[in-house]
Amino acid sequence: MNDQYQAGMTPPPFDRAGPATELSQVALWSMIIGILSFCFGPLGLVALILGVIGITATTGDRARRGLGFAIAGTALGAVGLIGSCLMIGILLPAIGKARQTARSLVSETQLRQIATGTQIYYQDTGQTLPENGWKPILSDFLVGTPDDPIFTSPLTDGDAVEYVFVPGDFAFDDALVMYYEDPDHSIYNGAVTVIFDGGTVERLPIDDLERHLRDRGYLLQR
Repeated sequence: MNDQYQAGMTPPPFDRAGPATELSQVALWSMIIGILSFCFGPLGLVALILGVIGITATTGDRARRGLGFAIAGTALGAVGLIGSCLMIGILLPAIGKARQTARSLVSETQLRQIATGTQIYYQDTGQTLPENGWKPILSDFLVGTPDDPIFTSPLTDGDAVEYVFVPGDFAFDDALVMYYEDPDHSIYNGAVTVIFDGGTVERLPIDDLERHLRDRGYLLQR
């Protein structure tokens, strides 16, 4: 009985292994993109989505290979996306502050130009500009226009107050505040940008500016 196995003998092993399953490309790409998301944060969202799809594709009755890739892609994508959000949260305030600082520097330059024009007007005419209506007079003297950008602060809040002129008998020795910017434009914890009659630009605490103006008989405008 060559064709039959004798009783008590173990039959030869039966190969139950089926054909090799195909690797899920979605799972693989989720991991690759997840790694790239550490350099390009927004890619984390793509890796996260592909990772979830990859997990679905690598589980169930017709599962493909690559479950580990899908899980890794999902985790890496989540980390990359969270890291990107954190970086944006850190950078946006810094960028906003830098822009405000740049605008403040432009405003200081404009104050210097206005003060220089005021000095020239005073020296040429022997007269001081009036507290009200100084802008068109100075603009006409400088051969400009009343709406010249130089008279509008880059930090403007849209009201009628931009730069305030404080008239006086100037000695041009930095003893008196000649102009100050609308205190509502301040980005320096309540310090107001002022320019003295000698051309020096400083940031005075609002209380000090109010005291300076009060001693000269003026009230703070804003």
